[in-house]
This record gives sequence, structure tokens and C-alpha cells, in this order.
Amino acid sequence: MKLKSLAIGLISILIIAAAAWLGASIFIGRTTSQTIETLVAKPLNPKAPIRLVEHKHEQGLFSSKGQFEIRFNNIPIDADSGKQVFALLVTYQVNNLLLPESMMRFEWLAKPSGEAGKEIDRLFGKEINLNGKGKLGYGGKALTSLKMPELVMNNGKDKLQITPSNGSASWQDQKLNFEWKTDRIALVSDSSSYEIEGIKLATDIQNRQKGLATIEFGVDKLSSKELTIAGYKFNSNTTERGDRLDFIMNQKLDSISAANEKISNVVIDFTMTGLDAASIVQLTNVIEESSDQVQNWTDSDKQLAIKLSRNIIDKGFKMSIPKLYAEYGKGSLNGSLELEVFKSESAQDSFDISKSVRASGQLLGNGKLLDQSQKAMILMMGIARDTKEGLKASFEYANNKLTVNGKTQNISDGVATANAVINELLYK
Repeated sequence: MKLKSLAIGLISILIIAAAAWLGASIFIGRTTSQTIETLVAKPLNPKAPIRLVEHKHEQGLFSSKGQFEIRFNNIPIDADSGKQVFALLVTYQVNNLLLPESMMRFEWLAKPSGEAGKEIDRLFGKEINLNGKGKLGYGGKALTSLKMPELVMNNGKDKLQITPSNGSASWQDQKLNFEWKTDRIALVSDSSSYEIEGIKLATDIQNRQKGLATIEFGVDKLSSKELTIAGYKFNSNTTERGDRLDFIMNQKLDSISAANEKISNVVIDFTMTGLDAASIVQLTNVIEESSDQVQNWTDSDKQLAIKLSRNIIDKGFKMSIPKLYAEYGKGSLNGSLELEVFKSESAQDSFDISKSVRASGQLLGNGKLLDQSQKAMILMMGIARDTKEGLKASFEYANNKLTVNGKTQNISDGVATANAVINELLYK
């Protein structure tokens, strides 16, 4: 009897669990449809540059399918058809049966629509699209693959070829990760040809609102009849440090060749550190929620943007080019630049460069960068000094005193003019 009761109890529990599992799956399916319908009826940001329209959804118990159109607010509607000249049509299929590794799986495809979309398809000789497969995890993290087939366009003597591209995307709350790769883009015309190889883009956004992100972009090679660029890499990183934001950017270029000349090992570093985080976030919100055209901003938006910009300046920050380097021929160029805006002890009703700004920089050329006549001309004009290290140009500005190549210069009139412009814009 006890064994029978136990078996009945286990079966009951399994039935209840199965019912809950299936019921939850059905609920997730209903929620998916409602979420898309809400985005169509009420966008997250009324001033966003895009909107979702014409949503169609077919809901089953454990799967669904549908489509919607993404329209761009700055592209007009055709008066005859009532359609936008160019838009994106997105179709999707969703499997909402709960599984151990995910609460939902989906497939999607986006393609151009409208008259411009038809023309694009005609030029490439087939329907072009971007598609992917993804899933939604129980913690709210979604991820999808990204794929675009090879694109070939022939228009008379002009030809464009883009090899198959692929990547991935994932997102959760304020986080977004995106990767994309295209092996080759080639454009050939009657008079010129261009080829780009090894294009890679990766972004890792930790907080979209604060702009906390790492961005990497690279091109292995770009070539034409006149120019060859090899090994370009771009990297930027924005991090939070207490109540401050720091931005660091690095660019490297292995070489650039043109007209039998070559510049190699180019490095350009740029930093902006100590920015007031709260003001940056608020200013970002103002920009995102306002019109794309500053002249169309409301007076309240303009006043708030000015107030936040002033606050960023009053709280101080540093901007620098810590490294500027390049090699040319048998010589090299090496430089740096730094500018600091001091933090004010209290709210300012005006800005004074002479009291609030310090700047310095130098540029050093050594080796056989210039011939003797070019060197003599630079020295005669006072652009640089001849030192043991090479030709050196430098400046320093502090306490309203500018020193260029060791000589003091009076720039009081220039500083006064700059002060007047800044104060008119931000402190009036």
C-alpha cells in the first residue's frame, strides 16, 4: 500500500511539474508577442531615429512566427504606396518550449524593403539579407549569430564584391557585445580599383548609458592603384573610476605607401581622463532624447546641455596625446601633448583660461628625416631647436605664460578672445 501511495505521489508530482513546464512555455510565448506589440505601439524612446510598424504575429502553443518593419524617421513615405522608400522587413520564428539551457530559441531574417530595397536587390542580382539564430537564457541574456551571404554587384564596368560576413551579438540590461568579420571587399571600376582585406569589429559595452565600453576595429590591408595601407588597428576603452570616467584610445598602423614613399610604425594614443561621470550620463540622455538637429532642441534642452557642459569643465579633466610616433625614411617623429583643466573649488560664474588651464607638448624629429636645406629652413623660422636628440619643437602654457622653444610669448589678447567666446557660450 505504501509503495502504491508513493508511486501515485511521484506520478502526481511529475504531472504537476509537466503542466507547470508546459504552462510556463505557453506563457513565455504569449509574453513574446506582447513585448513586440508594445514596442510597436509605444517605442522605448519616442525620439528614436527608428520605429517598428506593421507587426504581424501568429502564436502557437510552443512556437510562433511573425514579421514587422523597421522604418527610419528621416526617410520620407511615398505618397502613392504609403510605404517608406527604404525600410527593413524583419521576419522571425520563435520556439518557446522551455529547455535546460534556454527559455527560448529564435531565428530571424532582415532584408531591405520599399522601392529602394527592390533596387538594391536588382543591383546585386538577388535578395540580400542579414540573418541569425539565437536563444534567450533564464538570466535574461540573449545571444544570436549574424550572417550575411556573399554580395556581388555588376553594373557595366563597375563591380563590387563582398565576401560572406559573419559575427555574433549578445545583450542583457545595459550590456551589449557585438562581433563582425568580413574577409574581403573589392571594388573595381573603369578607372580605379580598391580592395580591403581582413575587416574585424568587436565591441563590448558594459554600460550603454555611461558609455563604458571597449571597441576594437582592424583592417589587415587596404590597397588601390595609388595607395597601400597595411595593419591598421583601432582600440578604445572607457572605464569608470569612482565618480569619474576615463577614455583611452590607441591607433596603430604598420605602414602606408604612396608615390614611392613609405611611412611605417605609426602610433597615435589619445586619452581623456577625469570626466565627471554624472554630468556625462545626463548629457548623453539629453542628446539621445532630443532632436538630431541641435537647432531644433527646446530651450530647456539647450539650457540643460549648457549647464552640464559647464559642470564638466568646472570639475576638471585631462586630455592628452601621450604618444605620437612615426618612421619615415631613415628618421622618425616622436611627440606628445597634454592639456589639463583644473577643478574649481566652487561653482564659477565665468571661465578664465589663464587660471584654469595648463598645457604642454613637444615634437622630436631625429635621424635623416629632413635634408639639410629643410632643416636650415625650420631652424631659421624658429619652428624647432637643434638638440642632441634631434630637431625639437616644444611649448608650455601655465599661469597665462606661453613658452615656445624656450622663448616667452605674449598671448594675452588671444586668451582674452578665447575667454569671451567660452563665457558667451557657457557662462552668460
